[in-house]
Formats: sequence, C-alpha cells, structure tokens
Amino acid sequence: MKHYRRFFALMLAGVVLLACVGCGKAPGSASLTEPGTSATEPTTRPDINLLREVEQDGLVLRVFSEYQYKLTGEPFSLTASITNNTGRDITYGSGSGMPNMHDEIQVRIAPDFIDMDTYGKIRPAVMRFATLKAGETITLTIRFLPGEPRGEYQGDLSEQEINWYPAGEYQGTALFTWYTGTKENPGEEKKLRLEFPVVLI
Repeated sequence: MKHYRRFFALMLAGVVLLACVGCGKAPGSASLTEPGTSATEPTTRPDINLLREVEQDGLVLRVFSEYQYKLTGEPFSLTASITNNTGRDITYGSGSGMPNMHDEIQVRIAPDFIDMDTYGKIRPAVMRFATLKAGETITLTIRFLPGEPRGEYQGDLSEQEINWYPAGEYQGTALFTWYTGTKENPGEEKKLRLEFPVVLI
C-alpha cells in the first residue's frame, strides 16, 4: 500500500510541475525580446540599420542608414558599400579621384537631395580605372540635405537658401559600375543598381 501511495504522490508532483511550465505567459504568447538581447536592450541598433542589399555576379551592394527615419530640414548620412565575393579581382570605373566625390559608388536620392560632399565642386572629366581585389570591400559615407537649392547657384552651401522637402517617403539609388576586363583593357561595362527608401518625418 505504501508503494502505491508513493507512486501516486510522484505522479501528482509531475503533473503540478508540467502545469507550471510557462507560468506567467498566456498560451501561444512569444517573448518580447530577441535571442541574445535583454529586456533593456533595443533589438535593432540604429547606427547599423541595413536599408537594402543586392547581389549580382558575386558582387554585393549595400546601403546602411544611421537611423531609419530622417528629420525634415536636417542633414543626415548614408553609408554605401560594395563587396567583391567573385573570387577574383575586378576592374571598376573611378572618375575624378577628388576627395569626397564618391567615384566608386554613385548615390542619389530623388527628386534632388543635396550631396553635401560634392555640392559646389567641379569634377574633372577624366575616367580612371581601379581594381577591387577579391574579398575586398569599399565603404563610402555620404552626407545629404533633404532639399534642393533655391534660386541661383551660390557655390558655397552655407550661403545657399534651401527648399526643404516635406515629410514622406523618397527613392534613393546606389550604382556601382564595373568592367569585365583589366585596367589596361576594361572590356564590357556592367552596372549593379540598388534602390532603397528614405523616409522624412
């Protein structure tokens, strides 16, 4: 008889333990945090927010944003990168070679966001060719103003009046131009294009 009582007592303890698994959670509810994060940590770091990426022929073009949303009338930065995963060196086009001219990756935001790094600079009409080695990544950070110049071109952005764009979603484009040949004999021109959203609030 004692053996039966002990058996039933153990069975009852097991049922109670099973019933308590998930106590404090509604049935079917999920955790509010992602794996590897605590309740006090944001699940997305705004300084490494990947907007979009595209891969073609072993090349990966990415655009990152400091924050998901941009403030109307305030400057902001975007980062673009190109990674060569082709397993071989490739040739790409590079224009003027001047600082901050973004020759490796062209980034535009329609209708006509101001590129603060290139505004007022003259780009010499000289095409050079450079090599992106296998496994190498080129990263560029571009500063933008969400507006367009008002009136005549002033040359100095600090003296330029700006027509600010209203809140809304705008379309950005990143473009990487590369060639199938060498620097000495570039060969066929190819383009890798990536579209991404820019949201003003």
